[in-house]
Amino acid sequence: MLRSFFVLVGILLFPMIAMIFVPSCSPITKINNYFGLKYLDYTYDGVFILVEDLLVDTPEAAWQAQFDKWQQGFGYQVRFIRLNELNYSASNNAALIEGKSLYLDAPVIRYVKRLSNSDWVMEMSLEQQENEDFERSIKGARLLIEQVLRPLPQEQWREKILEMDRKFSLDVALHEFDTLMLELTEEQQQALRSGQVTWRFSESGGEQVFYWNLFESNLTIAIGPIEEDKFSLGVFISFLFLFFLMVASAIFAWLYPLWLRLKRLDEAAIAFGQGELDQRVKVKRYSITSRLGKSFNLMAERIQTLIQTNQELTNAIAHDLRTPLAKIRFAIEMLDADDSSQEEKQNYKKSVNKSIDNLNYLLNQILIYSRYNRIADASNFTPSRFANVVQDEVEEQQFLHEKITFLCDIDTELQDKRLVLDKFALARALTNLLTNAAKFASTRVRVTFTEKGQYYYLVVEDDGLGIAEEKMADIFEPFKQIDNDERNAEQGHGLGLAIVSQIAKWHQGEVWVEDSAALGGAKFTLRWPVSTCHISVEKT
Repeated sequence: MLRSFFVLVGILLFPMIAMIFVPSCSPITKINNYFGLKYLDYTYDGVFILVEDLLVDTPEAAWQAQFDKWQQGFGYQVRFIRLNELNYSASNNAALIEGKSLYLDAPVIRYVKRLSNSDWVMEMSLEQQENEDFERSIKGARLLIEQVLRPLPQEQWREKILEMDRKFSLDVALHEFDTLMLELTEEQQQALRSGQVTWRFSESGGEQVFYWNLFESNLTIAIGPIEEDKFSLGVFISFLFLFFLMVASAIFAWLYPLWLRLKRLDEAAIAFGQGELDQRVKVKRYSITSRLGKSFNLMAERIQTLIQTNQELTNAIAHDLRTPLAKIRFAIEMLDADDSSQEEKQNYKKSVNKSIDNLNYLLNQILIYSRYNRIADASNFTPSRFANVVQDEVEEQQFLHEKITFLCDIDTELQDKRLVLDKFALARALTNLLTNAAKFASTRVRVTFTEKGQYYYLVVEDDGLGIAEEKMADIFEPFKQIDNDERNAEQGHGLGLAIVSQIAKWHQGEVWVEDSAALGGAKFTLRWPVSTCHISVEKT
């Protein structure tokens, strides 16, 4: 989970870092340039329109003199450059040729536009202006408007201003000075009388309107309102949208692979449920679903093994049931026969009773195996002195098999040590191992119970003929017996060692067989970890 968190953080941080350190690829830069250009087009397009109108009637040879005059009269730096002298990028040059305006923000903000279809480009270097500082920026527009109106009779000024208003993005209006007395403060009126530019906020409060008197007349030019806030709002909304888009994209990039893997897991689960027991999920090491995939594969493996085991058990049980049932059927038929003697009928009755005992023993073994074939029940793990259990089991087997000598060797530190384990299950495992050893031993069986490192070892050895190496791996499988291919019930059913194997798994351990170097027969070792014996009793 922690790894997935860092992956998500990385997905979010990578584009942020890229936007900070690679501004040319940053959408923030593009958004800023887009709205910056929109604002400059809105604010200064009137200046370019006036410049182009004034140059229409001026011979191109005289343009340079006009440019020099304007450069001195503008409140900000303005340059007039020929297209072939530009040092912009190829894409910017192409945009200017197509008649588009440019917004450049390095090293200072510049607004650039081609003059009509001429070979000249006008470049204005701008600074952020606020309130009264804007007077310097409006100076160029004032210069051009007065240059247009100066040659005209005063009667034509209003018509010319209306023409400008239609062409400009900003509102341009001509007012009688006296009509503005109520809208302007005394200080603003005094500024107008002295020929200065003044400004005020519009009625909405967030826009600026600029005023100046035309020459020495009673007429006042008003430009505005300048709606700067609507472009700021556009930038804010764009940045907000970009942020949510980036977060959504990061979450999608994180969730989509997760969705794909969960989809494959779902398909595998459906296929497994439909009987394709070999269905497994491909697990990637660093995937967020790796643990889920491993758990599914482990579950599928166990279920497949369990089903296969149950099928084998069913076949084996059917075989072991068939023999005693056939004997019982035959005996019952013979008991009903008229020609059977009394002695024969008595033998048939004994055969029926023996077959019933065999069936009862088989059913008990199957129930025991079924019990230990489930997950270990923690409630069965209780503190006990297992060394005493081992000693008691050895003494009982010695009593049952007088011709065989049973030896018991238990580590001194384990004699009085209380271990948390399933005492009855391990006692049954030891009984099965001892019964099996007594069946094949010649004269001796030895039991050893020791602790080595992180494991406990319970070892049972005998001095019999031993077990062939090729058969050692099969004897822990259910209904697998050595030298009993005919499945003679008198020799058992092959579940004893299978039960031992399941009990070992209950304790997270294992059991194996090998040749005994000390006694020469078979050596069975049951090993389980010490940590298993530290299960909290409170959990039971």
